[in-house]
Amino acid sequence: MRPLTSRVPFYSATDNHEQNASNYYEYVSVPNPKYYYDFRYGDALFFMLDTNRNVGSDSEQYEWLEENLAKSDAKWKFASHHHPPFSSDEDDSGNLWKQNKSAGGDLRARQLSELYKRYGFDIV
Repeated sequence: MRPLTSRVPFYSATDNHEQNASNYYEYVSVPNPKYYYDFRYGDALFFMLDTNRNVGSDSEQYEWLEENLAKSDAKWKFASHHHPPFSSDEDDSGNLWKQNKSAGGDLRARQLSELYKRYGFDIV
């Protein structure tokens, strides 16, 4: 990745692959607590979340996200995490080619959808 990351910023959202990945924790620098953080670029605010951990309405990540959204004046809001709240991918139980409504996606990550709707996220 060095040729790319020497010229382009690299921001990661942790997932199940980083649990015991010593190279990730040695070479990737993200703010504490390391599994969730945000950063701003112009009028855009990016939230990096770990959906392998609790993201329910009583969780540390959810409360942090809601608090930061409430005080945000960003025009554009983006969220990044490993698991999709909704999916139409046939390998993720969506099977839209067989039915009209997707049941796919990660139910844990779906708990964040209410915040995404309330605060007008542009891309998740």
